[in-house]
Amino acid sequence: MRAGTGEWMLEAGVDPLRFAVPEAVAAEGFSLVYCLVDGEPSGWFALADGLRPEAEAALTELRGQGAARQVMVTGDREVVARRVAGELHLDELRAGQLPWEKVAFVEEIRGRGYTVAMLGDGVNDGAALAAADLGIAVAAAGSDVALNSASVALLSANLRLVPFLHRLARRTRAVVNQNLALGLVLVLGGLTASGLGRITPVGAAVLYNAGVLLVLLNSARLLRAGEELAPAVAASVPSN
Repeated sequence: MRAGTGEWMLEAGVDPLRFAVPEAVAAEGFSLVYCLVDGEPSGWFALADGLRPEAEAALTELRGQGAARQVMVTGDREVVARRVAGELHLDELRAGQLPWEKVAFVEEIRGRGYTVAMLGDGVNDGAALAAADLGIAVAAAGSDVALNSASVALLSANLRLVPFLHRLARRTRAVVNQNLALGLVLVLGGLTASGLGRITPVGAAVLYNAGVLLVLLNSARLLRAGEELAPAVAASVPSN
């Protein structure tokens, strides 16, 4: 027994029309898998992936954070991809893409002047994840190829971690800038006070350690980031 897509059947010399798939099924946006037994058509399966319940909320958050375009590039059939893209209100769609075509599409988007972040979990996504400015692999369901090709691996399949990752990156950059500014003010202030004879060596040591403490306390604010997502994320992490 052998099974594959319609394109694979054509390559094997079998016309998919011989499987007599009802037109209503073919038009519903299912992924069709055809089966051969001894080289003859024996049956077919209609498969459909349900959208994750948090997918639309995650994309809405990303739009609010400044995502200019949201695009889907997939190996699924056009009718399947259009159903999903319509439900998620995506800006652009490329269906029926092979791994090297996904890479070419990422490079095309980058050529338009966009910074590209790509989310993927399969073997076919590996090269495109590496080609993007930021590759994000869903580690909970991802392949080793995707994990090794990505810049970031999410340990949960909860898609709301993607906008959280963006928020965390912005907050971290803001904290780093604040710490640099604080350190610069303390150093310049200490040097000025020392040059004017307004501070003793002991006072300089106290000022230095106070600055270190302030930097640590300011950075510690990041430890509570994402607490609101913790229950949902814990529920989506597979147990060993």
